[in-house]
Amino acid sequence: MRATIKDMWADAPGGWSYEWSAFARKYLAAGNPLLASFAYGFAIFPCLANDARRTAQQNQLECYLKAAPSFPVKFERRIFAIPYQGVTVSTPVHLFSVTGQYANAPVLIYTGGVDTYKMGLHAIYVTLAQRLGITLLGFDIAGTGESTIPLSIKGDELVLGIVNEARKLGNGKVDAASFSNSGFKEPEGSTVDREI
Repeated sequence: MRATIKDMWADAPGGWSYEWSAFARKYLAAGNPLLASFAYGFAIFPCLANDARRTAQQNQLECYLKAAPSFPVKFERRIFAIPYQGVTVSTPVHLFSVTGQYANAPVLIYTGGVDTYKMGLHAIYVTLAQRLGITLLGFDIAGTGESTIPLSIKGDELVLGIVNEARKLGNGKVDAASFSNSGFKEPEGSTVDREI
């Protein structure tokens, strides 16, 4: 791709999203929707700032869901209704579990950063669910990925809402992790457990 891509933002041959999306379509045509979803994830980078990247995100989700039956763990996509600034926002989350029986296991909520969204963390989610025997809940932080609320300090309300839903989903024990350069900061008033 280094020799092919000439422009980060152009939606035309030589453009970042254009070329990565073409690469993704080749994987999909070859019958590998999971690799196609990863390539569409590269097409999104670094943010959803134009139509080409937003289209790539939609294509990524479609490919990812098409690949889901082949995952080595149980996978479920849910939409949580999370309180935010006096309204309720629909928040897509992805659940990974060896058994699919969430009630008996702790839940680890895990998110990316400003340029790494939940589908891009697939291998981490699967591995942690397999190795630790926990439920992994992946979500996008405010202002990124499928989140519909802006990136701001008030986005902590989203995390607190996810923690509350995760506590009801599993055995009541919840921890949080983040794949980002800045690390994960618990929202004020959070009751995230220190040990699972």
